[in-house]
Amino acid sequence: MEKSDIDQCAKLIADQYHLRWLDVSRRYVGFHCGVILDLVTDDQFLHLNFLVHGPDWHALLKSDYRDLKETLNHGVSDSWLYPALKNERTFGCRISMNADRIERLGVRALVEVPDILITDLHRLGVPANCPCQICHCSEASNVTLVDYTLFAVCDQCLLVLCRCGRQSFGPDSIRGESPGMAACVR
Repeated sequence: MEKSDIDQCAKLIADQYHLRWLDVSRRYVGFHCGVILDLVTDDQFLHLNFLVHGPDWHALLKSDYRDLKETLNHGVSDSWLYPALKNERTFGCRISMNADRIERLGVRALVEVPDILITDLHRLGVPANCPCQICHCSEASNVTLVDYTLFAVCDQCLLVLCRCGRQSFGPDSIRGESPGMAACVR
């Protein structure tokens, strides 16, 4: 399996979960069942990041990642799981897959991993809905990249970001990108 095969696996996952490509940061991002999905590839790995805004859900895990039972039963090894802290209020989990791991798990099973891991997180108490990280009043329905940091935002706050010029492309059309601006994904 080569780099192009890993990129193809990333594209399959992105298509399955309706993730958008952000060229400015070279990643796929989106929102699925209250969890931010952030998919990044490098020369050797496909990194699937699952980000939750709010309480540190790692505290919900009693024994490392063994409480992610369905994920582990699906074939994901606990040695492939890593904590991911994105900022002081956004916590997450990273699954890093190289060519050997993808071949061991299988491409079809890999594409199913986000649904299974998110189901495990909900079973452990992670809420299915995420509040907007800006206003904290409405349910988030968008993922926004602002200054290279992902945020879950509601439609109203997304519009405010668009109007104040903090956005480089909207949820439905790409207009261009520049570092330090926000990229919005619905």
